Amino acid sequence: MKLNGVVAALVFAIMAGPALAHDLPGLVGDEAVLDDDEKATLEQIDAEEAEISALLAKGASTVGLEGIMDSALVWRKDVLTACFFAGSAQSARNAIAGVAADWTTGTRLSFDFGPEGNRRQCDPAHPSDIRIAFKGGNEGGEWSRVGAEAKLVKNTAPTMNFEGLDQIATASESQRGTILHEFGHAIGFKHEHQSIAADCDKQFNWDYLYTQLGWTKKVVDHNMAKLSLATTKTLIATPFDRQSIMLYSLNRGAFLDPDHASCYIPRQTTRISAVDRALAQQLYAIADGNIPDGAPPEPNLELLAPLNKIAGILGE
Repeated sequence: MKLNGVVAALVFAIMAGPALAHDLPGLVGDEAVLDDDEKATLEQIDAEEAEISALLAKGASTVGLEGIMDSALVWRKDVLTACFFAGSAQSARNAIAGVAADWTTGTRLSFDFGPEGNRRQCDPAHPSDIRIAFKGGNEGGEWSRVGAEAKLVKNTAPTMNFEGLDQIATASESQRGTILHEFGHAIGFKHEHQSIAADCDKQFNWDYLYTQLGWTKKVVDHNMAKLSLATTKTLIATPFDRQSIMLYSLNRGAFLDPDHASCYIPRQTTRISAVDRALAQQLYAIADGNIPDGAPPEPNLELLAPLNKIAGILGE
């Protein structure tokens, strides 16, 4: 893995904790499309990320590693190809493509869905980076793989799902929020309520979460608890962003005191916030051609080992 031009920003620890991003209607959807080998590979990444978090908790130096650490799951390419599985209307494909493009503003990143009116259909022989399905049932809901982990999913399987959006003519405001949220995951963002800069875990009514979401305790903890990175040190962690497109809108019962909970929002955000935008622009910064003076610092080899293992798993 190269120490190159991704700016040192870590969307409240992109590489910390398992990179399964689910939304309330579609928690287990992406697990259902994975085979045992793919699950095992993702568990390897989880193990390396756990080692990184443990080292950081002990005060391990991050000097010289910024370019790697914030790109553990960030795509190391400028154009992400995307396709749609058969059965979805061209109008729905156009609507999704149009909304998703909002993430690329001011970045070097672009999405290639194919030409308008003839959006690309998924072909396992020529797999796209992001493969969009509209499944229901046990694979349904709204979900996405996080960042470059999509590369680990078999070519015949989706990396993103939008149940019920396959025939829309245009995206409603609510659907716009759903699309932006999932594409935020696709470029590397995790959920805002899990931010190391937030106190959502202290505001949650955990009895409610464990009994009312219909998930196992392990799954609730995985999707709702604060990420485990124990220090920010030289990393950039933004203040908690209540306007983030990545913040869940949960029932009032999910909070101990919803009227005074900063993490409670009465309705789902449908627009990319200013902080979301700034982080995307940092993570996928447009190269300015400037070369820093002096030799690069020597990286911490203790942290470099698990980071390089993640890079090897992702094929980078």
